[in-house]
Formats: sequence, structure tokens, C-alpha cells
Amino acid sequence: MFSFLEAWAADSFCLHLSQRAVEIREFRDSDPAAGVAAGKSELASIQEQALDCPDAQALIEGAIASNLHILGRNEEALERFKRGLELAQDNDDPAVLAVLHRGAGVALADLEAHDRALAHYLDSMAASERLGDTIEVGKTASNIGNLYNILGDLDAARDYHLQALSRFELLDWPMGIAGSSINMGSVEAKLADRAARAGLEDEALRANQALFDHNARALEIFQALDNRRGIAYASNNLGTALDRLGEPEQAMAYHNTALELRREIGDVFGVVQSLKTMADSALVMGRLAEAERLLDEAEAVIPEGHLSLAVGIAERRVRVAEAAEDFRQALAYQREVTRIRSEISEEESVRRVQELRVAFDAEQQEKMIDLLRSEALVADLRAQRQRLLFQVSLAVGVLLFALILLLYGRYRLRVRVNAELLKVANTDTLTGLANRREVSRQIEAGIERSRQSGEPFALILADIDDFKPINDRLGHKAGDEVLVHLARILTENVRGRDLVARWGGEEFLLFLPSTNLGAAEMVANNLRNAISSQPLDLDGESISLTLTFGISEFRPGDTAESTIAAADQAMYRGKQRGKNQILTAE
Repeated sequence: MFSFLEAWAADSFCLHLSQRAVEIREFRDSDPAAGVAAGKSELASIQEQALDCPDAQALIEGAIASNLHILGRNEEALERFKRGLELAQDNDDPAVLAVLHRGAGVALADLEAHDRALAHYLDSMAASERLGDTIEVGKTASNIGNLYNILGDLDAARDYHLQALSRFELLDWPMGIAGSSINMGSVEAKLADRAARAGLEDEALRANQALFDHNARALEIFQALDNRRGIAYASNNLGTALDRLGEPEQAMAYHNTALELRREIGDVFGVVQSLKTMADSALVMGRLAEAERLLDEAEAVIPEGHLSLAVGIAERRVRVAEAAEDFRQALAYQREVTRIRSEISEEESVRRVQELRVAFDAEQQEKMIDLLRSEALVADLRAQRQRLLFQVSLAVGVLLFALILLLYGRYRLRVRVNAELLKVANTDTLTGLANRREVSRQIEAGIERSRQSGEPFALILADIDDFKPINDRLGHKAGDEVLVHLARILTENVRGRDLVARWGGEEFLLFLPSTNLGAAEMVANNLRNAISSQPLDLDGESISLTLTFGISEFRPGDTAESTIAAADQAMYRGKQRGKNQILTAE
């Protein structure tokens, strides 16, 4: 009895630590430095008490890392994420892995390691899909969209952001809607730049107005949530939109709000961004000295080695110098832009190959020089050597850069195609729910977990009452709208880890992990109440819908087929008793 109580107490404390990790992660939106301190304190407590809570410890490492990221300390953040992933590997909890992989991807993206960031994002999405968590899948889709935005594939970026936004809107999750709105605005800003370069003024104006509209929506949501970091980002982007729309004075008010909040929070990258956009506003208004001062201030706080921020400042210095008609200084700044961009594009692997090849050729030339022992010939050979070094370096650089572009393009295409194929293979095209194949796979995984740990799970098979008369009277299009309507209600009224699938025709199958028969009956009752309170409006006609539910619980010795059959038999008995019934397997 005492051992049981000890185990229960340990499990309860581990659960408390996991919940505490969520609270610590949320510090990033208000006081990331305090978040780092709180996380380190919790880790010290775990070590002092010798607690065995690897998943909770992993989540706290991730929470610390998330706050370090906001403070601009991405190298430290990445080490924390790696430590968390090492702790989480043994338990293989998809909820933990999804959070940590996504966080590592964000840190790597800021460190401009885009290929490694994408790998972590894909791991995060796979874990979230395994969990059946729509919100987590949407978050990672947003991150992948941001990555494609950075790489310049704006169509892919917009597709991923729209996918995330539709998920968040379906679940009515305001934080996700606001974040996706900001991301959509970022894509519109780049589309506006592209249109402006092509001389398409009307298209650029439309895109800049869309930038404003997306961020206005985000600001309203963030203000309602009192999310200071979100308010800062939306305000900064609204200022950028107003600059582009010819309202720099109004823009500066938004920029000042963003800068003040970001300084209070300690958001280093955000502070640099605000200072750059404020310099843009000052330049538009002809306040060149103020623009130069703002750029000096931004340059002083850039984290060491962050070249993409440095090149943004150098480009603005070119425009300020040109506006002042100091073309000599503008040329000097342009050379700095070229130098930084060259450093950004340089690949480490290319450098290593170039150095080896150049060193080899140089060594051979030196041997020839020693053998000839002629000053005139030596001078000529040295000149040849210099030309050869340059030609070899240039040829190797061009060939390897082309090879890297080709391989990277193929890799991106393969990733996108595989993701789309996996989505199509596992999703019902009408309702967007998991299909029979996917839910069967999840049930088999649930059986394996139950055999190893004793974790229960339950199934609910639900059939629409009087579906055929609806089809016969109103047509198959109306029947499709009934299925989509019910799919949305079922998805919105279960837990994130529960899986709702279309089993076939007018039947839905719900897979409920860590749920016994009694709890599943409560879920079915909640679903019945939700459906009855939300009739479907079809062409002005209000249609009340009901489902009959059959419930079964997996027992030792059962199979997936026998558990599904038990739920089916219970549902059949419910149909015999009338409509809108809930029956459990006998």
C-alpha cells in the first residue's frame, strides 16, 4: 500500500512539473528572463529530490530554451532543446517530441540552418499527427510556412499558412488565428516587394493593404488576450504597412508601441526589427539624422554573427546615404552589403572542398618550382599558379553551388510530395477527418501501448439517424454538408489526443486513448448534447440531427476487429431501440 502511494505521489508531482513547464514557456510573451530563471529553479529542484520525471524535465528544458530564443540566445536555446530531446527519446511521447522538435526548428531557422530546421519541423509534424492534435499540426505548418517565406518560395509559404489558419479557425483558437494572420501578412509584404520591383503598382498596393488588414486582425486578438509580445509584433507590422501606404507619421506611433514593449520583454530580435522599421519611417519623412541614429542603435544590439540582421541595416544605410546625396558613402555601404551577402551564401562544405583542392594544386606547383631552380621560370610559374588557384576555386565553387541547389531543390520537392501523399492517404477528402486506414493504424498502436503499460482505450462508433431521407429529399450535396457539419462538431468536442475518423458512409469512429468505458459514455453524452444544440441550416431550413452511439472498451485478449465489432453491436442495439441512443458493449 505504501509503495502504491509513493508511486502515485511521484506520478502526480511529475504531472505538476509538466504543467509548470507550460507556464514557464508562456513567460516568453511577457518576461523571458524570468522564464529562464524559473525553469532553472525547477531543474535544480528535480536534481535535489532525485525525481525520475524525464518527460517533465524535457519539457522544462524546452521551456527554458523558448525563453532563451526570445532573448536572442539561440545557440544556448538549441543546446537546451537537444538536451530535452535526449531525455524524451526513451518514452517516445509524441506530445513532448512535437513541442521540442518545433522549438529546435525555430532556433535553427534563426541561426539560418534552414535544412536542419526543416528536418525538425517535419519530425514535429509527424509526432503531432501521430497524436491526432490538430492545433499542434497547425503550429508546425505555420513554422514551415515561415521557413519557405525565408527561402523565397512564397506560394509554398502561403499554402502552409492558409492550412494552419483554416485549422485554427475551425477550432476557434484565437492565439493561432492571430499568429497565422501575422504570418500571412509577412508573405503579403514580400509579394508587395516583388510586385513593386516588376512595376506592378496596383498589385503592390493590394498586397500592402492585405499586410495591414492581416495585422489589424492579429492586433485586435492579441489585445483581447493581453499578449504583449503579440501586440508588439502586430504593431510593428502595422507600422510597416502604413509606411508603404504613405502614412509614415501614423506608422511611427505603431513602431514606438512595438519598440517599447519589446524592450520591456527583452526581445532582442524584435528590438532590432523595430529600430530598422522606425528608420524606414524616418527616411520616408526625410529625417535622415534620426534614421542614421536608429540604425546605429540597431547595429549595437545585433547578436554576434547574425548576418541577415546586419545586411538589413547595411541596405538601409545605402538608402539613407543616397537620400542625403552622399553617393561616395552610399557606394561604401553597398560594398558592405555585397560582402555580407557573400558571407551568408558561402557554404561550409564548399569551402572545405575548395581549400583541399587549392592546397593540393599549390603543393604540386611548389614542387615544380623547386625542381626548375630558375628565377625567371619561377616568376612565370608563380603567376601561372595564381591564375590556376583562381580558376580552380571559381570552377569548384560554381559546380558545387549548382550541385547543392539541385540536391536541395530535389529534397524540398520530395518532402512536399511525401507530405501531401501522406495527408491524402490518411485523410477523408470530404470531411478532412482521418480515414479508415489511419484510425485502424492508431487503434493497433493503442493496443500495443495497452499491452505494455495497461493503458485503456475506448471506441465510439456513431451512425447518423435518418440520413437516407435527408439524401432522398434534399439531394447528395445536402448529405455531404451534413457529414461536414457533424465532423466539425465531433472534432471540436473531444480532446486534442482523441481521434475522430470517418469509418464509412454515414458512420464515424472515435478512438479515445487513456479512456475507460464509463468515461467514453460521458464523452458520447457530451457529443449528443453538442449536436442537438447546433442544428444545420440548409437553404433557410433548420435541420435537427441526431446520432446513435455504440461504445466498447479494449480488454486484454481483444483485437482491433473484436473491439470495433463490440461497438458496432452496441450501436445496432441502439438503433433497434430508436434514435439518439447511447449504448455500451455488453
